[in-house]
This record gives sequence, C-alpha cells and structure tokens, in this order.
Amino acid sequence: MFVFVLSTAVAVALSVMLAWQLYLVLTSQTTIEFYFNRYKAQQARKKGRTYNNPYNLGLLENWLYFFGIKREPYWWFIWLLPNHKMGGDGITFPTRGDVADNFSSHADFDLDAVIEEATASVNSRPKKRAAGLAHYV
Repeated sequence: MFVFVLSTAVAVALSVMLAWQLYLVLTSQTTIEFYFNRYKAQQARKKGRTYNNPYNLGLLENWLYFFGIKREPYWWFIWLLPNHKMGGDGITFPTRGDVADNFSSHADFDLDAVIEEATASVNSRPKKRAAGLAHYV
C-alpha cells in the first residue's frame, strides 16, 4: 500500500510539472517571463488595455519552433537526428510582428557598439577623489 501511495504521489507531481512545462512551451515563455507577462497584463488591464506576449506565435508555431521542426518533407526523420539546429542565434527570437526574415527587430542590435559607447561615457567623466586620499591614488 505504501508503494502505491508513493507512486501515485510521484505520478501526480510529475503530471503537474509536465502540464506546466507544456503550457510554457505552447505559449513561448520561460517561468520568469510568465511572471513578467502576468504583471504586464495586470498593468494593461488597469489601463483598460490588453497585453499579448510578443513571442507567442500560436500553439503550433511555438511547438515547432521550440523543438526545431521545419515544415518540410520528412520533418519527423530530421527532427530525430541529434544535429538539427534551432533558428536564431539564442539572443533574438521570432515575434508576432516579424516579417520577411522572421527575426525580431533587435536582430541588428550591436552589443559591442553599446558597450563601447557606455565605456566612453564612463571614461569621459571627471574622476572624483576624496580630498584626504588624493595622494594615494
């Protein structure tokens, strides 16, 4: 009887976890994004608006994108091979508003240029030193 109760408890816990992960995959969210999106939806509701997750492409498209499935003949065979690649670069992901190239508008975002600009801004500031510690610096 103990083993049955333990097995049932584990099965229920795993089923709940599986359902949660399937929901996240089908809505194209991580757990952290779920909470952010929930907060944004509450804020939008207060203003009489609705909020839609921009990365939610629809149930089927989210599923295909998550598992790296391309709509082509024999997709199931290619999907089973261990060397298939997901689209994107891991930083930018498709959004609802994407057109032609199917990547977000941030795909041309140049992180190196932003870092250089921030570094130049910090370096151009005058150095402040404590009056009594000036001779140590």
